[in-house]
Amino acid sequence: MADRPIRVMLHSTPKDRYGRYIASLYIDNQDLGLKLIREGLVLAYIVYPFPTMSLYLQEQGLARSGHKGLWANKDVTARALALMSEWQRRTE
Repeated sequence: MADRPIRVMLHSTPKDRYGRYIASLYIDNQDLGLKLIREGLVLAYIVYPFPTMSLYLQEQGLARSGHKGLWANKDVTARALALMSEWQRRTE
């Protein structure tokens, strides 16, 4: 991976309330976050809107309905849904 181009794109809100950077990471022009969402390995963090958020949520729904990654485990799914609900309340 050392010889592959990596690009970091800061979101319109570049830092969260704790000072952590909010960005998308691209390797060979492939959105790494979206790839992880599709595989069911991570959750879309929606507290800070970003340009491709609707696509992330769509792919997350497909991963969930396909029982991919974390969505294959009932207990992990319950925890993920609780987190998503908490994050949704923060955006309202």
